Amino acid sequence: CVDLKFGDTYKPVVRGVDFTVGEGEILGILGESGSGKSVTIKSILGLMPDQIMRRRGIANFSNLNLIEESDRSLQKVRGRDIGFVFQNSNSAMNHYKSIEAHFKETYKVHRIPYDRDGVISLLKKVGIEDPQTLLMMYPHQLSGGLSQRVGIGLALCHNPKIIIADEPTSAIDASLRSKILQLFKDVNKEYGTAIILITHDFDVAIHYCDKVAIMYGGVFFEYGKTSDVLKNPMTPYASALKTCAESLHKRDQVLYQLEGYPPSPLEFKDNCPFKDRCSQCLEVCGEKMPEMISEGNRGYRCWNPNSNC
Repeated sequence: CVDLKFGDTYKPVVRGVDFTVGEGEILGILGESGSGKSVTIKSILGLMPDQIMRRRGIANFSNLNLIEESDRSLQKVRGRDIGFVFQNSNSAMNHYKSIEAHFKETYKVHRIPYDRDGVISLLKKVGIEDPQTLLMMYPHQLSGGLSQRVGIGLALCHNPKIIIADEPTSAIDASLRSKILQLFKDVNKEYGTAIILITHDFDVAIHYCDKVAIMYGGVFFEYGKTSDVLKNPMTPYASALKTCAESLHKRDQVLYQLEGYPPSPLEFKDNCPFKDRCSQCLEVCGEKMPEMISEGNRGYRCWNPNSNC
């Protein structure tokens, strides 16, 4: 769970998240903007300042509980055992430093001798045709697609056990979207690297993820194998997302629209956060938060599950 500071008080932003990612798996965290996806991951890695954030719970990784580790300890993990690809890799880089300076810095932070030949070989693997020239360039000289490839290269350079990608295709041209996503898939297969892919795109989850977690209002509504969750959703929210995606693919004259907006954390109560947008809610939905129900390797949170879904 994560609380963020609003004014003089802390409000819960992430309230119910429980997941595992195995070696070689790709987990998609899917949901609308403002559902808590990015906050979940950034809080686990300590990428948000302690002055505005309080964390509770357990995040096990290589015999460490990342929630309890100091920032110095997390610095040894971030960028080495856990790679992070930002939503916009270009804005995450220092525009006064060359691309090669960024690679040198990540080697220096982890006290590893700089391996220029290894970096060049890695950049070729992520689809950069002339890595020697690219290393001399600066971030402002790169296109969106090149920036994301550099971001993936930076995340990969120490052969991490897991890569976290936060909306990695939202800031690039649509024509490059599938190439970048396929690159993640190739990395996953070649290196056995586990990947957490944060997205609001239903199709990304369907085509690239082994497991999916659907998030809304700071909680997971559904979690499990992608084919199970997205083909046969158990909750009205997941069903509505599926209908939105199907309406777009069918090129319907009138696209299906999920009415309303996700609630602000300032509006969170101890009830189902989807109740005001749900056409199938019951009286109990406004009274208390539904518990996560586990059935085999699948879980869902709803007082009225599989109702017309």
